[in-house]
Amino acid sequence: MNTSPTDKTTFSLLEREYYMSEEIFEREYDRIYSREWIFAAHVSQLPKKGAYVKFSYGGEEIVVVRDEGDQFHANLNVCRHRGFRLCVEETGSVRAFVCGYHQWRYDLDGSLVGVPQMPDGEYFDYKDFPLRTAQTEVWHGMIFVNLNSVPVEPLGERLAAFDATINKFAPERTKLAHSIKYELDANWKIVVDNALECYHCRGTHQTLCAVVDVAGLMSDLKEWLADTGDGPSDLGQAGMRIRPGMQTLSADGTLIAQKLLGSCTSVDVDDGISGGVMVVPNFFYAAFYVDHWWTIAIRPISARKTELIYSWYVRADAEEGVDFDVDRLIEVGHTTQSEDNRLIARTQAGVESRFFEPGPIGSDVEPALNDFAMNYLKYLD
Repeated sequence: MNTSPTDKTTFSLLEREYYMSEEIFEREYDRIYSREWIFAAHVSQLPKKGAYVKFSYGGEEIVVVRDEGDQFHANLNVCRHRGFRLCVEETGSVRAFVCGYHQWRYDLDGSLVGVPQMPDGEYFDYKDFPLRTAQTEVWHGMIFVNLNSVPVEPLGERLAAFDATINKFAPERTKLAHSIKYELDANWKIVVDNALECYHCRGTHQTLCAVVDVAGLMSDLKEWLADTGDGPSDLGQAGMRIRPGMQTLSADGTLIAQKLLGSCTSVDVDDGISGGVMVVPNFFYAAFYVDHWWTIAIRPISARKTELIYSWYVRADAEEGVDFDVDRLIEVGHTTQSEDNRLIARTQAGVESRFFEPGPIGSDVEPALNDFAMNYLKYLD
């Protein structure tokens, strides 16, 4: 941290190698990706037994599947025989996972239940070769996984302080309405840095700034993590606040969906209430409004490739074309993220220059960036 002539503090972000090195990426897997909670999906994406979603994170493929009732499992997409990928499609429905190479058969919970020509116990015990699994937890309808090989702090306990805010919007009683996967040629930390500051908003995001209270958002960002070390933040319980007089996060500030979330009322509509919760360092953010909510999940793929999944949700009984219009639902978010993607790509290109050196960051202008960088380094040590 430095002090300028005006007594304003500045700091610098990470050096060039942190945005390019595959060696650092592997260390991140060991210290971050495989130890902390990762957002996987919403329960509405897995409506019945056997429904699954597959996604990549930190170089691994994870398959989340629904079993009986509300039981969910997360299996690594690697056959225990010779490593063949079990699932190809990103979504689907199965009765069991069957390897397409030698037809080894696994139950939904990952247990090995059948091997052609090798009965259980004749060559080996099936119980010794289940699929590798991840810990799973459902929090307000959001499914998270954790690749840690030892039990970790339950996510519900970690996020308990945010239950009151989230209960208002009842995300467990909503459904996925639309999702977009953006594939970015950039390191995941550059993508996170972009998401954690609004210093660039007025010069770049006209659609967003027409409805979002940018000054209020920047003020909230100063409280992010509050120098506590690590863990989640809710951006001041207000989420991405909208301007006075606006009802929801839409291009014109009027309602997108006619069916309100949870216990929201017409008074809440007039007040334009919002909420938010963030999980770090495996970045996930959810923003709630009276009639819809959305999520951003940032998924590292390699040192220079990242996926950003932007998803929008409405009340479970809302009908597209009757209660809401998808184009209006995604307009602000998709427009803003498309603008951000161009900024991210040009930043990564500049960081890769041999002449790049991290410049001064104003503590009152982009405050969350220092918190994220410092906590990131703590994880990496």
